[in-house]
This record gives sequence, C-alpha cells and structure tokens, in this order.
Amino acid sequence: YGRGAAVSSFKNLVMSANKTIDITGPLLDGWQVELYWNEQLVGYRQNGVNGQYNFPNMPVSYGLNTFKLGFYGPPASVRRNTHRV
Repeated sequence: YGRGAAVSSFKNLVMSANKTIDITGPLLDGWQVELYWNEQLVGYRQNGVNGQYNFPNMPVSYGLNTFKLGFYGPPASVRRNTHRV
C-alpha cells in the first residue's frame, strides 16, 4: 500500500472513491454463499445471476478489514475464502 495504490490477489476486488468495494465471483448452480465482514454476517446469496455472486458497495473502514466467504453446496460441501483489505 502507498500513495493511492493497492495490490491484491483477489482479482475481483476494486475499491471505489467512497471507500466501498464490490465482491464478486463464480457461484455454481445449487451453491450458496455467505459474506462476513470482520466476523459479522452482512450478506447471503444463492443461485447467482449468470453463475456469479455479487456483494456490491461493501464498506471498508480504516485499518484491517477481513472479508470471509463461506460457500455451501450439495450435500454438505463447504469451502471458505478469506481476504484482508
């Protein structure tokens, strides 16, 4: 980080001028996804539009922000991703 630039391995993470980000990605048919921001549940999606999930305009506060995605699929399949901003 520095002078207005950021590097992230989370390819779909883009910060806007109003300090929010859009979190998107692929969502397989029959799967559901939950989004946690700093250990607080902020959203839930299932069967995304065009095979994608979208959490638009998620707030980013000063300091470390931790976004966790929990994916739940048929039967009892679970996947988790964590991204720190």
